[in-house]
Amino acid sequence: MRWSSPRSRRPPARVAVIGAGFSGIAAAVALKRQGITDFTIFDGAPGVGGTWWHNRYPGAEVDLESHIYSFSYAPADWSRNYARRGELQRYLETVVDAFDLRRHLALGESVQDVTWSEERGEYAITTGSGAAHGPFRAVISAVGFLNVPRMPSLTREEQDFAGVICHTARWPDGLDLAGKRVGVLGTGSSAVQVVAEAAACAAEVKVFQREPNWMLPKGSREFSPAERRRSRRALVRRWQRLWLYLRYDVRQMRMSHARADGWVNRRRHRAAERFLAESFAGQPELRQLLTPAFPFEGKRTVLSDDYYRALLQPHVTLVRTG
Repeated sequence: MRWSSPRSRRPPARVAVIGAGFSGIAAAVALKRQGITDFTIFDGAPGVGGTWWHNRYPGAEVDLESHIYSFSYAPADWSRNYARRGELQRYLETVVDAFDLRRHLALGESVQDVTWSEERGEYAITTGSGAAHGPFRAVISAVGFLNVPRMPSLTREEQDFAGVICHTARWPDGLDLAGKRVGVLGTGSSAVQVVAEAAACAAEVKVFQREPNWMLPKGSREFSPAERRRSRRALVRRWQRLWLYLRYDVRQMRMSHARADGWVNRRRHRAAERFLAESFAGQPELRQLLTPAFPFEGKRTVLSDDYYRALLQPHVTLVRTG
């Protein structure tokens, strides 16, 4: 007689997915495609999207092309070559509904503890509400690493500033920059997007720069009606994604984008220097302040069409210290 262990007699796997951003949604779709329907997706936010739920600051948009910043099995009629936060959030909501994932969501339930029982061969999960969930046979971590902001000490200490202090990843609902004096701390990808938006409506903008970043023009724009019609065709859409992936693969071949002697690095470095020189022709002091001391790709290169233009406006000041 062949005896089966208690574990082998158990029902099909019950799975927990921690995180309802891109990775969590992709994991849930993959489970469904494997015929696994007994799963729960936990997220501390009240909605899906992960990083794109939290990042609601003005000007928030992706740095990768829309057609590649989406699932191959869930095409979208993108309005722009670089999707803005609102359109991306709506896209993820559409994917959740298309694959009937909403009934699997446990939103507003941040996972606090995951405990494994060797004896029972299962996990138990405790969430922020104090509720216990489980048992689960498997746990998929899709928590990401951009959803928890690094808050500077000035936001954690008592101070007498009467205005609003916030992080871009925790933008207060209803905060309007129009007519205000705005200080932006930092010059990374999120900061330059905020600066460009603030420059268009604020009374004064000061950018506090610890050190500059290498920057390239982004070429962000609306798709034409003809482009959108073409992209609705499956073969065209697949070719677009293949071409984008090929470009990124070629750029990274033998780390050519990161090595100082790589042909991609040298080409993009020259383009960044040209962009800086052309943007600040006749402004040698500002150009010097915006020239990084570290090698190109020593840090993540920032993409923006508007940041340099914003710094040239009379009500925008670059402060050379952090």
